[in-house]
Amino acid sequence: MPNTPKIARSLLAVLLGIGAASLLIFSEEVASAARAGALLAFSSVLPSLFPFLVASQLLIVLRVTHSAGRSFGGLMPLLFRQPREAASVLLLGLLSGYPVGAAAARSLYEEGGCTAEQAERLVALCNNSGPAFVVGVVGTALWGNARLGAALYLCHAAAALLSGILLSIGCPPVPDERPLPAAEPPSFFPALVRAVKSSALTALDIAAFIIFFSVVIALLPEVTSLPGQLTVGMLELTNGVQLFRSAEAALPVRLALQSFLLGFSGLSVFCQVAGVLEGSDLSLRPYLCGKLLQGAIALLLTLLLFPLFPQEVGVMLPLTPSLPLPAFTLLTALLLDSLLLWLAAMLLFSSLSCKRRTK
Repeated sequence: MPNTPKIARSLLAVLLGIGAASLLIFSEEVASAARAGALLAFSSVLPSLFPFLVASQLLIVLRVTHSAGRSFGGLMPLLFRQPREAASVLLLGLLSGYPVGAAAARSLYEEGGCTAEQAERLVALCNNSGPAFVVGVVGTALWGNARLGAALYLCHAAAALLSGILLSIGCPPVPDERPLPAAEPPSFFPALVRAVKSSALTALDIAAFIIFFSVVIALLPEVTSLPGQLTVGMLELTNGVQLFRSAEAALPVRLALQSFLLGFSGLSVFCQVAGVLEGSDLSLRPYLCGKLLQGAIALLLTLLLFPLFPQEVGVMLPLTPSLPLPAFTLLTALLLDSLLLWLAAMLLFSSLSCKRRTK
């Protein structure tokens, strides 16, 4: 139909007009939702995510992933049709949370560590929810049971790996020896400055999308049915998993739907990934297919393994509790200490690997 694009543009214009009018009519609700989104972004999400963004940039820019990948990345070509260097990107994606894996995959591609086709699948494989969110927020804060969160995270990680294997079917094998970029890595401090600047821009994108989708969800009518709650979750992950905590459904169904949302990640995270990949020639289609597949596998795994899950649940806690200053300081110190020790271990491992190769 030749008039389809014009109809679609007209419909989009009408929807945008309705949205703009809603912002004016419900200005108080919009402002309140924006404040809540900003509080969620700047008090909970970014403080835990930003150090890992910097770490992932440093590990790749300093070529640590090339050395580490040679030693423990042997399964990457076999299982996922990915180069050995992608093993560290996978580890970062499983431990750090959205969208660190996508940022690390793009960095590896731009450093010459993988092809465009491999990078597109790597974004889907490595961009996952971290244990801090699944265990700390979903398990402890929502269900009052950290072990339940750990069980959900294991299903989430297993679904990511299985979907990565399925996406690699039919892809060309990885050559045994991939030539590394000829350029020497920069020294530590220029690399650190570059990593912090790049991560700061990524963090601002993340905060902007969290605030925007908090406003969008606030303008939606109140939902009580499972399809409506699933729609909210597919827009924004955190709000969705919170709604399923008190949904009118059996416990296995609620956990399975939470697993689906954790695997799919939601439109908000999709936009964050689009922002991370902006300016590159990488397509988002494999990412969308991979996340839908991962969500479906996570849902099935949760239903199948539910008899093994801890059954005790507690009272829901606020997602953004206000910590007293000493507790906040302690959390920050522990996070920074862990990050520095991890970086030091990776850099030491890299230097030892380089010495062994030169002997």
